[in-house]
Amino acid sequence: MTSPSEPDPLLSVPQFATKIGVSAYTVRKWIKGGKLPAVDINIGGKLPVYRIPESELEEIVKTIRCAGSDPGSDEAGDRVSRRATDQHGAD
Repeated sequence: MTSPSEPDPLLSVPQFATKIGVSAYTVRKWIKGGKLPAVDINIGGKLPVYRIPESELEEIVKTIRCAGSDPGSDEAGDRVSRRATDQHGAD
């Protein structure tokens, strides 16, 4: 964990995916679907290069464990989506 004065470390999509046991494709799908907050560090580039705040890791792991299923399953993805809506409000 970082202190409030330290910036939250950022993880690449493959790093994040490995840590939670899903594919990089699943993480990108969650980002594109608005289920997982991320920053595109490739501003102006043709393809996005996402970085995910490390603080999201613990929350996503808790959310997936609550699902009691495979992290890459639709049910886990739905729980991630509900978590994002609860945290960031519905658009």
